[in-house]
Amino acid sequence: MDLPKRIQANAMFGALAGNVLLAMLSTAADHSEVTGLGADYVVVDRWGFDDRQVLSDAPSLVRLPDGALLCAYPRIGDRQTGNLRVFRSEDDGQTWQQVPDRVAFSSGRLFLHEGKVYYLGIGPSSQRDRIQISRSEDGGRSWAAPVTLFEGRFYCTSTAMVIDGGTLYWAYGTSPFNAPGSRIVAVAGNLDGDLLDPDQWRISNKLAFPPDEATTVLDRPGFEGASRKGDNHWLEPNVVKVGDRLLLLVRCRISRYHTSGIAGVAELEDVDGELQLSFAQFHPLPGAQCQFHIVHDDQSGLFWMTSNPVTNSQDLEYYRWLQSLNPKRGTVGFRGAGSGAERRILGLYYSLDALNWFQAGIVAMSRNPMRGFHYTTPLVDGDDLLIVSRTASGDFNQHDNDMITFHRVQDFRTLAVELRPTHPSKFPAAPAGALRETVPDFPGQEKKPR
Repeated sequence: MDLPKRIQANAMFGALAGNVLLAMLSTAADHSEVTGLGADYVVVDRWGFDDRQVLSDAPSLVRLPDGALLCAYPRIGDRQTGNLRVFRSEDDGQTWQQVPDRVAFSSGRLFLHEGKVYYLGIGPSSQRDRIQISRSEDGGRSWAAPVTLFEGRFYCTSTAMVIDGGTLYWAYGTSPFNAPGSRIVAVAGNLDGDLLDPDQWRISNKLAFPPDEATTVLDRPGFEGASRKGDNHWLEPNVVKVGDRLLLLVRCRISRYHTSGIAGVAELEDVDGELQLSFAQFHPLPGAQCQFHIVHDDQSGLFWMTSNPVTNSQDLEYYRWLQSLNPKRGTVGFRGAGSGAERRILGLYYSLDALNWFQAGIVAMSRNPMRGFHYTTPLVDGDDLLIVSRTASGDFNQHDNDMITFHRVQDFRTLAVELRPTHPSKFPAAPAGALRETVPDFPGQEKKPR
C-alpha cells in the first residue's frame, strides 16, 4: 500500500492512529543524523509546532516497584498550561502509554519513597506562586490533588536531590526566573512523616548570586551587549552529598552564555532543625551554562552527570551565523543570547567529588544547531544508565522542544577509568564508594579524619 492510502487507512481509526503513524515516520528520520552512545532513542511523546508556542519543562524518570518505568513532564505554553503528562512503559522503555490523569504542575520531578511515587515541583506556570507536591499510590495511574508546601514565587526543574538520614533535600530558584536578581533556596522533607503534610517540610534562607565583581564579565569589542553589568545570575541547582558535605551545584549564566562551564557552589547546613545556605565558590563544570543533572552511583562510588558541552562560545562570527538562522528572533531559528546556548550535544561525565569531571562520552549529538538534547534526567538502572530528554527535532529552534525522548547507555560503568589513587608502599587503593576516610601520613602531618 502506498503512503497516501496507508495514511487514509489509518485515518479510519481516528486522529490518534494517524498521529502515531506520523510520529513513527518522523522518528525514523530523526535518527539519521544523530550519533552517540544513546543515539538510538525512543520517542515518549511528540507534538507539533504552531503559531502559539508549546514546549515542555524537563522530563523525569523512575523505575517503579512493579518493574514499569514512569516518565512525567509538564507541558507548558499558551494552550497547555501546567498539565503534568505521565507515561508508563511496561516493556523497559520500548513503548510508552500515557496515563489519563493529569495534575497542575509547571515544573518539578518524580521521586520514589516506600513504594509510592511523588511529584515535587511548583504550581501552574501562569502563577509560579507556590511549592507543591502530589502523590500516586497506584504506579502513576492516578494522583492526589497537589498540596501547597510553601507560598511564594519559585522555579525548579529536574535536578539532583539527596535522601540522607531520613531527610530529603532539594533546591529551587526564586523569582525573577532566569534573570538578574534570582536567588536559590533549599527545602527538606521529613521522610518519616507524611510528605503531603506541609508541617513535615522546612525551607532555608534565600541566597543571592554573588556580585559581579566575583564573576567574569567579557570586556571585548563586539561583546558589549552580552556582558552588561548586573546580568549574571544563577538557577536550577543540583543537591549532592560529598563526604559529609551537602552542596548545591548551580547553573550560572555569565556574560549571557558567552562564558560557559562555570557553576556556583553553595554549602547547605542542617543544624538544630535550621537549614542555612552560604556561598562557597565558583567552579568549572562542563555544561553548567545550561541545565545539568547529577546522579550518584553507589556501585561505582562515582557521580555521573548529563550536560550540554559548548563548542564555540566566544567566536563572534559563529554567533552571528547562528543568529542569521533566526528570521524571527526568539522563536524560529537559533534561540539564545549567545552561542553558549548551543544544546545539540548531550555529554556524559563522571567524577569522584562532583566538582572535577571526566568525559565518558557523548549520549547524543547532531550537527544541526537547531537540534537540542537537553533538560535531562539520568537514572541508574542495573548496568545501564537511562536518560530522558527534552528534545528539539530541529524544525523550530534548539531551545523549544517538540519531543520527549528516552535514551539508554548500556554498561555505562565501563566508560569510566579508575580514578582513585594508590601507592603500594604507602597505602592501599581507596575503597569504591568513598574517597578515603582518612588522608595518608605525610612528613610532619598526623593522619586525621577527613
